[in-house]
Amino acid sequence: MECREVTRRIVRRGLLPAVLFVVTLSALDALTTLLGIHHGVFRELNPVLSLSLTGPLVCFYLLKGGLTALWAAIMLRESGRRWLKPVCAGIAGGYALVVARNLILLI
Repeated sequence: MECREVTRRIVRRGLLPAVLFVVTLSALDALTTLLGIHHGVFRELNPVLSLSLTGPLVCFYLLKGGLTALWAAIMLRESGRRWLKPVCAGIAGGYALVVARNLILLI
């Protein structure tokens, strides 16, 4: 499939804004999680990301960002699937709840 056709399909289906929203929420999750850890309010629950916190902080950012970028690339590559928008909406909702919880605990 030609690159332009894939791009048109992604834009036409409205998947790009949904994926970018999830990526933004993932970044906010990383930031609020690190703030919470720094202030001793809570800890990272993901065991892989938690392990990355034992090294330099850049390891956490690279792993979190890399996993999110991989997820986004797969979602955009599979843009023809009808179930993707509901999946993105569910993931965005989950991230929104996590970020809201983090912010409430930080206040």
